[in-house]
Amino acid sequence: GGPELLAEFVRVATEGIHALGAEDRAGVASLMTQNQELLRQVGVSHPRIEALLEAAAPVADGSKLTGAGAGGSVVILPRAGREVELLRRLARAGGLAFVVRPAPQGAELIEPADSTSTSG
Repeated sequence: GGPELLAEFVRVATEGIHALGAEDRAGVASLMTQNQELLRQVGVSHPRIEALLEAAAPVADGSKLTGAGAGGSVVILPRAGREVELLRRLARAGGLAFVVRPAPQGAELIEPADSTSTSG
C-alpha cells in the first residue's frame, strides 16, 4: 500500500494517456486491467463488478470499473468480432450494457434551450 501503490496508479494513468494518444489498443487494454487490479487492492471494487468482469474476461481485451466503484459501472474493451458475445455474457451475468464509440468531435456541452434566456 501507501506510496508504492500511489506510484503505480500514477504510472498506469500516465502510460494510459500515452497509449490513448498513440491509439495503442493493446496498451490501453493492458493498462485497464492493471488499473482494475490496483482498484481491487484499495478495496473499491464490488462483487457485482467482479462478476461482470469475470463474465466478460473470455471475450475482453481489457476491463475495469468506472466511477466511484462499489457497484457502479464497468468499461470493457471487447476483443474484435466478439462484441455480440460480450453483450450476451453481460446480460447473463445481470448487467445492462451500452455500446459506445468515440465521437470525432469529442465531448460537448449541451444546454437546455431556455438556459440562454436573460429575462428573470
